[in-house]
Amino acid sequence: REVILPWIIQATCFANQDDTPYGYAVINGETIPASLIQVIPVQAGDQVTLTSDGYPEIKEDFTATESYLEAILTKDPQMCR
Repeated sequence: REVILPWIIQATCFANQDDTPYGYAVINGETIPASLIQVIPVQAGDQVTLTSDGYPEIKEDFTATESYLEAILTKDPQMCR
């Protein structure tokens, strides 16, 4: 982690930037350029689960997502595998 930390920190400069091929949208209090916003239609009764990028996998709902994360952390607390 120490080796890649500078790159991780530098990558944040691309947050909400649409003038670079590395730009990405993030909800962080800054304006998100329209070109980085993806609209996904949902129907009445659909369930939407929002998570952070810290989740290794998003499941069908929040409870299942949390259960999966707990199982992973039990086996690999540092999430190195």
